[in-house]
Amino acid sequence: MYSLQIKKYRVRNHLTQTQLAKKTGFTQQYISSLEKNNYTTRNLSLTAIEKIAIALGVHPLDLLHETSNKKDNRIEANN
Repeated sequence: MYSLQIKKYRVRNHLTQTQLAKKTGFTQQYISSLEKNNYTTRNLSLTAIEKIAIALGVHPLDLLHETSNKKDNRIEANN
């Protein structure tokens, strides 16, 4: 599972959501929903991640943070 790290880099760049929205062509509401990890694959694309990364001056992979779920990462003993 991954979560976006948009807010972390936006704050580091001293940008508001509105300023980031203007730089990317997205709405402030869309940026807000992404920061809250309130998105679906239907409304989040690699193109969107790339646009945001460029606006923030980071590599697109920097925006993705893997969240670990110990139960999912464990090898089942019965396999």
